Amino acid sequence: MDLKNRFEGLVPMAHESEKVKPGRYNLQIVGDSEMQNDRGWAGCKIQFQLLPKKIPIGHLITIAHENPKYVQWGFEELEKLSIAAGFDSIVGDTSQLHGKVVSCSIKLNDGDYPELDSKFGNSFKPAIEEEKPVAVKKEKPSVSTEESDEIPF
Repeated sequence: MDLKNRFEGLVPMAHESEKVKPGRYNLQIVGDSEMQNDRGWAGCKIQFQLLPKKIPIGHLITIAHENPKYVQWGFEELEKLSIAAGFDSIVGDTSQLHGKVVSCSIKLNDGDYPELDSKFGNSFKPAIEEEKPVAVKKEKPSVSTEESDEIPF
Protein backbone atom coordinates (compact mmCIF):
# COMPACT_ATOMS: atom_id res chain seq x y z
CA MET A 1 0.00 0.00 0.00
CA ASP A 2 1.36 3.39 -0.99
CA LEU A 3 1.08 5.73 2.01
CA LYS A 4 3.05 8.69 0.66
CA ASN A 5 0.11 11.06 0.42
CA ARG A 6 -2.08 9.60 3.17
CA PHE A 7 -0.52 11.29 6.20
CA GLU A 8 0.47 14.63 4.76
CA GLY A 9 0.50 17.40 7.34
CA LEU A 10 0.35 15.15 10.41
CA VAL A 11 2.81 15.76 13.21
CA PRO A 12 4.91 12.84 14.51
CA MET A 13 4.19 11.70 18.08
CA ALA A 14 7.73 12.37 19.35
CA HIS A 15 7.67 15.16 21.89
CA GLU A 16 10.31 17.86 22.03
CA SER A 17 11.40 16.58 25.46
CA GLU A 18 12.22 13.18 23.92
CA LYS A 19 14.57 14.58 21.29
CA VAL A 20 18.25 13.91 21.80
CA LYS A 21 20.65 16.82 21.87
CA PRO A 22 24.19 16.49 20.50
CA GLY A 23 26.73 15.56 23.15
CA ARG A 24 28.46 12.63 24.83
CA TYR A 25 26.24 9.76 25.97
CA ASN A 26 26.55 6.27 27.33
CA LEU A 27 25.57 3.59 24.84
CA GLN A 28 24.91 -0.09 25.47
CA ILE A 29 25.90 -2.49 22.71
CA VAL A 30 22.90 -4.72 22.06
CA GLY A 31 23.68 -6.51 18.82
CA ASP A 32 25.63 -6.77 15.60
CA SER A 33 25.16 -8.06 12.09
CA GLU A 34 27.22 -8.43 8.94
CA MET A 35 26.27 -6.54 5.81
CA GLN A 36 27.80 -6.91 2.34
CA ASN A 37 27.32 -6.06 -1.28
CA ASP A 38 28.23 -7.81 -4.54
CA ARG A 39 31.38 -5.68 -5.08
CA GLY A 40 33.47 -7.08 -2.22
CA TRP A 41 32.51 -4.62 0.49
CA ALA A 42 31.46 -5.91 3.91
CA GLY A 43 30.60 -4.10 7.08
CA CYS A 44 29.77 -4.87 10.67
CA LYS A 45 26.67 -3.04 11.86
CA ILE A 46 26.79 -2.53 15.61
CA GLN A 47 23.45 -1.84 17.30
CA PHE A 48 23.54 0.45 20.32
CA GLN A 49 20.94 1.77 22.73
CA LEU A 50 21.43 5.35 23.81
CA LEU A 51 21.06 5.41 27.58
CA PRO A 52 19.01 6.06 29.62
CA LYS A 53 16.22 6.44 27.03
CA LYS A 54 17.14 3.20 25.18
CA ILE A 55 16.92 4.90 21.80
CA PRO A 56 18.27 2.54 19.11
CA ILE A 57 21.26 3.71 17.05
CA GLY A 58 23.13 1.68 14.44
CA HIS A 59 26.72 2.23 13.38
CA LEU A 60 28.41 0.63 10.38
CA ILE A 61 32.11 -0.25 10.37
CA THR A 62 33.90 -1.41 7.21
CA ILE A 63 35.57 -4.82 7.53
CA ALA A 64 36.22 -5.67 3.85
CA HIS A 65 36.85 -3.36 0.89
CA GLU A 66 38.98 -3.25 -2.26
CA ASN A 67 40.86 -0.30 -0.75
CA PRO A 68 42.92 -1.54 2.24
CA LYS A 69 42.87 1.94 3.78
CA TYR A 70 39.13 1.55 4.55
CA VAL A 71 39.72 -1.87 6.10
CA GLN A 72 42.48 -0.40 8.29
CA TRP A 73 40.13 2.36 9.46
CA GLY A 74 37.48 -0.25 10.29
CA PHE A 75 39.99 -2.35 12.23
CA GLU A 76 41.14 0.68 14.22
CA GLU A 77 37.55 1.71 14.96
CA LEU A 78 36.63 -1.78 16.21
CA GLU A 79 39.82 -1.87 18.27
CA LYS A 80 39.02 1.47 19.93
CA LEU A 81 35.44 0.35 20.59
CA SER A 82 36.74 -2.89 22.14
CA ILE A 83 39.17 -1.04 24.40
CA ALA A 84 36.46 1.42 25.49
CA ALA A 85 34.31 -1.61 26.36
CA GLY A 86 37.01 -2.91 28.70
CA PHE A 87 39.02 -5.30 26.51
CA ASP A 88 42.81 -5.11 26.11
CA SER A 89 42.61 -5.13 22.30
CA ILE A 90 40.19 -5.85 19.46
CA VAL A 91 37.70 -8.62 20.21
CA GLY A 92 37.84 -11.84 18.21
CA ASP A 93 34.04 -11.95 17.90
CA THR A 94 31.81 -8.88 18.02
CA SER A 95 29.25 -10.79 20.10
CA GLN A 96 31.71 -10.36 23.00
CA LEU A 97 30.73 -6.68 22.97
CA HIS A 98 27.03 -7.39 23.64
CA GLY A 99 25.88 -5.86 26.91
CA LYS A 100 28.94 -3.62 27.29
CA VAL A 101 28.47 0.11 27.86
CA VAL A 102 30.73 2.74 26.29
CA SER A 103 30.43 6.48 25.76
CA CYS A 104 30.56 8.26 22.42
CA SER A 105 29.72 11.63 20.91
CA ILE A 106 26.27 11.84 19.35
CA LYS A 107 25.30 14.21 16.56
CA LEU A 108 22.05 14.70 14.71
CA ASN A 109 21.85 13.78 11.04
CA ASP A 110 19.93 15.74 8.39
CA GLY A 111 16.66 14.16 9.57
CA ASP A 112 17.36 15.15 13.20
CA TYR A 113 17.95 11.53 14.18
CA PRO A 114 20.84 10.76 16.52
CA GLU A 115 23.90 9.02 15.09
CA LEU A 116 27.36 8.25 16.39
CA ASP A 117 30.09 10.77 15.73
CA SER A 118 32.85 8.23 16.32
CA LYS A 119 35.62 10.15 14.51
CA PHE A 120 37.13 6.86 13.26
CA GLY A 121 36.79 5.40 16.75
CA ASN A 122 38.53 8.26 18.54
CA SER A 123 35.28 9.25 20.24
CA PHE A 124 34.77 5.83 21.87
CA LYS A 125 35.61 6.08 25.57
CA PRO A 126 34.74 4.06 28.67
CA ALA A 127 31.24 4.67 30.01
CA ILE A 128 30.66 7.93 31.84
CA GLU A 129 30.26 7.30 35.55
CA GLU A 130 27.13 8.93 36.84
CA GLU A 131 27.80 11.30 39.66
CA LYS A 132 26.04 10.06 42.75
CA PRO A 133 24.87 12.67 45.20
CA VAL A 134 27.01 12.78 48.30
CA ALA A 135 24.97 12.40 51.45
CA VAL A 136 25.58 15.30 53.77
CA LYS A 137 25.40 14.27 57.38
CA LYS A 138 23.33 16.76 59.30
CA GLU A 139 24.71 17.62 62.67
CA LYS A 140 22.31 17.77 65.52
CA PRO A 141 22.24 21.14 67.20
CA SER A 142 24.16 20.95 70.41
CA VAL A 143 22.07 21.52 73.42
CA SER A 144 23.91 22.80 76.41
CA THR A 145 22.74 21.75 79.81
CA GLU A 146 24.63 24.59 81.41
CA GLU A 147 22.81 27.84 81.76
CA SER A 148 24.59 30.95 80.64
CA ASP A 149 24.06 34.62 81.33
CA GLU A 150 25.50 35.56 77.94
CA ILE A 151 23.11 36.96 75.40
CA PRO A 152 23.67 35.39 71.96
CA PHE A 153 23.84 38.64 69.91
